[in-house]
Amino acid sequence: MKTHQFIILLPLMLLTSISGAEILRWPQACNAGELQITNLKDVGLRVWLQKFQPTLISETEINIKPSGIHKLYLKTSSSRERFNIMNLNGSDAIAVQFMCSTKVYRAHSFEGGNLTYRKSDLPQSQIWLQNLYTGNNLITVEYQNRRFEKIASSSITLAALGQYSYKVPLQFENWAYVKISAKQRFAAHNLTSVGSDGPFMVNPQASNVDVKASYFVVAPRSQVGDSYTVKTTSPEMIQLARDQIANPSLEKILFAKIQKNGGGFNRNWSKLEKSFWSWSVSEITNFADVGSTACNGVPQAVEDRVDTWVKNPGQICFWNYRILKEISADEVASGIPIQ
Repeated sequence: MKTHQFIILLPLMLLTSISGAEILRWPQACNAGELQITNLKDVGLRVWLQKFQPTLISETEINIKPSGIHKLYLKTSSSRERFNIMNLNGSDAIAVQFMCSTKVYRAHSFEGGNLTYRKSDLPQSQIWLQNLYTGNNLITVEYQNRRFEKIASSSITLAALGQYSYKVPLQFENWAYVKISAKQRFAAHNLTSVGSDGPFMVNPQASNVDVKASYFVVAPRSQVGDSYTVKTTSPEMIQLARDQIANPSLEKILFAKIQKNGGGFNRNWSKLEKSFWSWSVSEITNFADVGSTACNGVPQAVEDRVDTWVKNPGQICFWNYRILKEISADEVASGIPIQ
């Protein structure tokens, strides 16, 4: 395995035109255990083990043989340390699970939205929560009956990139499902007697948006991979964006200043849960043919470095991305595309 500082992987993502990153996470319910990465393809694959402490500090390249299983021993030294797997091969390429104390914790890639879980078989249900935002995050836990009606709720605030095993209060009874949502990006796993389960229902989270603004989806040229959403009230920029849609041959790169926080509109439309990024465009500044390498990248690269990227370079100009389409304020607010 090759371990690099995280700045090394970005050029690889750009040079290979990779625009979609699947980040697989699991409950870190044990300090040490065996991680198993299964290659579901009949060709060799590369993935990266990301290490956070609590922010991203390194990425280790792992090569997996065709249809092979790669095993490695992982150990964390504190609750502020965690690992992820970054997969750039497509969502059906690998399966990941963490094994410890005879339990199996299966990884998934959901990053927010409304995640609904069945009541587990534990005497006291537990949900493993991970804050994926580099600031405080208010997480809401809603308990529902078998008709999916709300019967109780509670909330917890997690510190920046914090993780916590949340035990359902014993006074909450007669519930069948639990729905998790949050102000910012998060991951959640339902702990069971044999390990963990993922959500059985995934829906976008609604937000409040400016109905007077115009919204556009920006996506890779191939239209495959992570996307992001921009908002503008500038008549000039609205017209320029619409020109890109009407005349795809213009091939202009969008230049924009960015800020921390998804703003309630910067959804990744390639995700089932239509999750919000931890950053958003504060101002579209230009459309041009070429841009600096400093602001080139992909949405996931900004996400992994959001606190530094918003300061330097403070803008984006993704070379491989173009305006894909205009969407309504209702679509942005609901996360549900209107056919």
